[in-house]
Amino acid sequence: MRKMPKAVWAGMVGLSFLLTACGGPAQSASNDNQPIKIGAVLSLTGPAAAFGIPERNAAQVAVDKVNAEGGIKGRQLELVVADDKTNPTEAARAAQRLISSQGVVAIVGSSTGSGTLAMAPVAAQNKVPVLAPNGTIGVTDPAQSFFPWVFRTSVSDTVTIPALLERAKKDGHRKIAVFYQEDALGRFSAELLQKMDAKDDQFEIVSAAAVPLEATDVSAQATKIREAKPDAVILPLSSVGVGGSFLRTTHELGLNVPMYGALAVAQDAIIKNAGEEASKRLIVANMINPSAPTVEQQKLYDLIRKAGNEPAGGFADLFGANSIAVAAAALKEASTVSGEGLRDALENGKEYVAWAIQPYRYSADNHDGLASNALVWTTVDRGKFVSAD
Repeated sequence: MRKMPKAVWAGMVGLSFLLTACGGPAQSASNDNQPIKIGAVLSLTGPAAAFGIPERNAAQVAVDKVNAEGGIKGRQLELVVADDKTNPTEAARAAQRLISSQGVVAIVGSSTGSGTLAMAPVAAQNKVPVLAPNGTIGVTDPAQSFFPWVFRTSVSDTVTIPALLERAKKDGHRKIAVFYQEDALGRFSAELLQKMDAKDDQFEIVSAAAVPLEATDVSAQATKIREAKPDAVILPLSSVGVGGSFLRTTHELGLNVPMYGALAVAQDAIIKNAGEEASKRLIVANMINPSAPTVEQQKLYDLIRKAGNEPAGGFADLFGANSIAVAAAALKEASTVSGEGLRDALENGKEYVAWAIQPYRYSADNHDGLASNALVWTTVDRGKFVSAD
């Protein structure tokens, strides 16, 4: 497997450095009579739009709920959304615009880990916290200078990927293939699996293949994996196009082994793209059991529908809403309504309740707010995600 190239890190940091030179916020966040602006850099177009749009819809519902309940310290929240077009360069530029032109006190996003990595240095330079709805391992890397300002609202792939592997082993599978997308999410996860393979003699990675995020033809990669005769395949990917195409193609090729998917695979659009029969092999680590959501999760679904949208069926709805809920709860605790006040409140060790099955808790040393007990196992039955247990 290929490691995350140093050039990728360098390119993201270099772009962000140039953008931070453009200046800080255009207005103070402490205007007592003005709305508190929270930015959202999401993929409303491009390959990641299938979850960027539900993230936006759910985030707006969460903002409306906070405002209906009295807002934050007597002030209303305002969501300011920018489309990064599933492009890391656009994510960094969008973050700079939200900070310098809108004076946001926090940013939700990006929809992709690559986008978050690109914009995180911009936000950090301007002391604006990022609520990152990504499993991508690198977004909360303590070695990075932006670490103090990025807080994950997903479950980290350092938790999810080992959980997928342990589930596959528990199900009796030893010969594992990996199919991943060529972005930060896929590369970090593939590298982690490679390290685990070197230390664990209870499984073997027999094949690995990757494709670009925007790929439409995965037949060569599917054929390569089929020829390795794996017992199961692990899928660190988020693209509904890539995921659906791979499931459909491997089914056509006769590779009908279990497919273990990370959080982002829990999207109804993947089932639609793959077809019901090809999707039956999915076992996905999810943050919600769509066939039996918690009472609060069902209320969120009802609010999304009341606003005129249909829930995406998995993680995307929760990520958008949870990011807002966590930011709002922390702002209520903050000594000042500002980026620095919000960061300090997030790091205070208190539990912040959103729509995940467990509350979020951060500290100065740990910006991954959720652990493995925030995951549930789902599979596909009659074209819908349901409990796998």
